[in-house]
Amino acid sequence: MNTETICTLARQQEFFEEFNDEEIKYLCETVGKPHPLPKGRVLFEERDHGSEMFFILAGRIQITVNGKILTLLNEGDIAGEIALLLGDGHRTASGKVTRNAQVWSISSANLEKISSERSEIAYKLMKQIAKNGAKKLKRANLKTLQQQA
Repeated sequence: MNTETICTLARQQEFFEEFNDEEIKYLCETVGKPHPLPKGRVLFEERDHGSEMFFILAGRIQITVNGKILTLLNEGDIAGEIALLLGDGHRTASGKVTRNAQVWSISSANLEKISSERSEIAYKLMKQIAKNGAKKLKRANLKTLQQQA
């Protein structure tokens, strides 16, 4: 998959709606190529060390904690951001591919490089990660309320 194809996929995602073409191109060149993942592949395991998050360009990832399904993440979602952002590097959940996927891996080293070279892009990334986390929390809260009713 070449850089232009990756950029085209990224442009189609809501996550990147605040990024202009030049910023997306910079991210494509800095982060690199997505990883193809077949159905059944474990992306990360709960309690394992991790220093990267994953942006799902295509496919589906099932997130579990203690073997219980929390959610299914689809194209445009991110996974693994908690281990990256908290800094302790421990995964709080497991992620398994349930439909062939293409994921972009953003490591802590990538994030530091982006922060030092292009702080405005790093700010937009962090803002989108926060928005994504807020959406996940809202879904979890609604699910809890429905279960209590």
